[in-house]
Amino acid sequence: MPDDDPKFKYKAFISYSHRDEKWGQWLHRGIERYRVPKAIIGRDTLYGPVPRRLFPVFRDREELPTAADLSEVISKGLRDSSHLIVICSPHAAKSQWVNEEVLTFKKLGKQNRIVCLIVDGEPNVLNKPELGLEECFPPALKVVADEDGNLTDIEAEPIAADARPDKDGKANSMMKVLSGLLGVGFDEIKQRDLARKHRQAAILGIGSAVLAGVMGLLTVWAVINKNEAVAAKDEAEERLYRSQILQAANFAEEKNYGLATRALLEARLAEHIHFYIHRPIFFDRQPAGSFLPHARGLAAVAEAAALRSRRRPPPPRRAPPRAAAPPAPPPGPGRRRSANG
Repeated sequence: MPDDDPKFKYKAFISYSHRDEKWGQWLHRGIERYRVPKAIIGRDTLYGPVPRRLFPVFRDREELPTAADLSEVISKGLRDSSHLIVICSPHAAKSQWVNEEVLTFKKLGKQNRIVCLIVDGEPNVLNKPELGLEECFPPALKVVADEDGNLTDIEAEPIAADARPDKDGKANSMMKVLSGLLGVGFDEIKQRDLARKHRQAAILGIGSAVLAGVMGLLTVWAVINKNEAVAAKDEAEERLYRSQILQAANFAEEKNYGLATRALLEARLAEHIHFYIHRPIFFDRQPAGSFLPHARGLAAVAEAAALRSRRRPPPPRRAPPRAAAPPAPPPGPGRRRSANG
């Protein structure tokens, strides 16, 4: 019997109509990517010990030429599969080869290993005519087979997950399919899956907090390095500034005031020169040696500028213009000269 030999090449065989291929792909990926909880691995069930993974899964991809003549590949896949998953829809209910796959699987003595996934339509619509929906179960799925695999008139009650939005939905229907494959209760599978998602969310939250802390430390480190770089730059500029000031002071001591002034201009101290040149009296009262090196240079240049301004002769004063002489009055009638003079 199959239950006595749990070793199969495939964990499941997915049977579906080619019009439901998207559902077949979704189900295939979900089963093979599912990670079985460690707590239930190896547990004895009706189908044998719980495996570590539900892999591989057989999924046929093409319609067969005749439903009554299954290819050897399909037949072998059914024999080598532990379970049969039927994607139930009106298309599957009308597919002769889906029905033949169900019948073949039952003839292999594995009708208790059939799991149904309803994606559209309604099961057993003959008992629900008021709904006005189409049948989703293939005929071979709705009745029980005898020991020889022949169908009887006894109505079957297959394990069914309903992926329709107003029923189980996709997430819960996937959990029900997994429960049927593992032989473990649906509630336990769902609770363990929720607990795993909570742990993953917690780990993700911790990871995000650690990442935020690292980013904060990197930001502080960048600010510190930036401040150090700014300080180093300021120190270098200060050294250059002092060297140029000392150079200007040396030129001033050598009475080379032109080069001293140029050195100060290169040190970008033109505004200081302008300020101190116009304050020579201050430097007349203070000895040059009492200033810092840069102040000494400024003082020397300022003193030189003051000396030049003192040695320059004052501009000559211009005499005020002389007033013009008033014109002579015209001679009057009583002051006529005589002809003799």
